[in-house]
Amino acid sequence: MKIYSEVLSEDLLDLCKKDVLEKQKESVWHPSSFFWDYEILRNVDGSCFTTRITDVRIINLLTQELSIAFANYEYDNLTFQYYIWDSYSAISQHSDSSYNFGATLYLNSNSIDDGGLFIWQDDECPDNFYRCLNPQENMMVVNDEKQTHLVTQVSPHSKQYRYTIQIWGK
Repeated sequence: MKIYSEVLSEDLLDLCKKDVLEKQKESVWHPSSFFWDYEILRNVDGSCFTTRITDVRIINLLTQELSIAFANYEYDNLTFQYYIWDSYSAISQHSDSSYNFGATLYLNSNSIDDGGLFIWQDDECPDNFYRCLNPQENMMVVNDEKQTHLVTQVSPHSKQYRYTIQIWGK
């Protein structure tokens, strides 16, 4: 896993946050329980809501600003999706094996008590030991080695949703 901080300019981060909040009011969202494989829904009680980013200007700006972070990866195209993590949403262990890489860009910060922690195991971890990250606003995690990872359940007591951009390189 690669972890990057302060990946977007303040202007683009604000534009993405405004866009996702406007889209939140529209009927363009799809619950993860409708189309994610059983493997990543195992023991998950809630749904994460997703929609593709369709604003060409935002797609072009994201592609441009993230080009340095993605410079060492092979891919023909990038797919950008907004995710809204609702109460009880999570993702069971998986590896993103069908993509060249997967990345999650966090649009807001949440308290560690809010759940939604990113957990993974790498070569430096002994068996049954994992690394854990409480994501922060404008942080991006890139799974570039198909490492097994998961996201813990978002607490129903969280005062706000977790908003992310999921990026797929194929």
